[in-house]
Amino acid sequence: MQEIAANSGASTWPLARPTLATAAVFSFLASRDEYVWALTVISDASKRTLPPGIAAFQGEHCSAWGRVFAASTLAVVPVAGLTAGAVKNPPNAIASAGCSAPFAVYCVSGTPWPVTGDCGRISGMPVSTNGYAHIRLTVTDIVRSRAFYEDIFGWPVAYEVPEDADASTREQLAFLFDGVIYRAGDSLFGLRPVASDTFDENRVGLDHLSFSVAGLEDLEAAEALLDRRGVTHSGVKDIGSAYILEFRDPDNIALELFSAKT
Repeated sequence: MQEIAANSGASTWPLARPTLATAAVFSFLASRDEYVWALTVISDASKRTLPPGIAAFQGEHCSAWGRVFAASTLAVVPVAGLTAGAVKNPPNAIASAGCSAPFAVYCVSGTPWPVTGDCGRISGMPVSTNGYAHIRLTVTDIVRSRAFYEDIFGWPVAYEVPEDADASTREQLAFLFDGVIYRAGDSLFGLRPVASDTFDENRVGLDHLSFSVAGLEDLEAAEALLDRRGVTHSGVKDIGSAYILEFRDPDNIALELFSAKT
């Protein structure tokens, strides 16, 4: 696996760098703050290290506390400098290690995203998700679209503004924009009635929306339903790893039913 990663341009150095730097800092601090050995082997007071030197300001009958605190403050300066340097370079190596620069190009309309490191990855760890919470389509005629989706899919309504809703309820449900949200299995599907144009999958944004079904029999039943409703469709297609059935809603939005082969 290491050979495969190396052939792809991966490197273990970004991962090892923070570890080696941490070990070097701790080794330096351990040697610098050593007291007993330095007190034993150094007899010349002018060559004492910091711990014995600071201890020399404390006597049996009196202590020069001002000098002790002043020396302690000066002793902290190198450590603070190392800490500040480390903070300026957080351990992004875990996020960027193992990737290859040719595969790390992020652009939107020709404008590169803000990236860090040699691999060009966006700084920080990726967002962990476990699926879609909801999706909402903008439609031109909410009555027509509601009739279509309720007839074809039969989803129960999860959120809509009641006809007799008071002002407080309407304000609370303002996020619906006088549309509707259905409960589609474990997810939510919404319609929003503010569109003024028609759908085109070749524009930036949605290409198509695919819904999963249990098996080929469900696709064939859906095909028969679309035929009875007069909805134009592609017919059930075998795409190798799955079967699909394609059709469009009243706003020409591309829809698909998908059934993976087992």
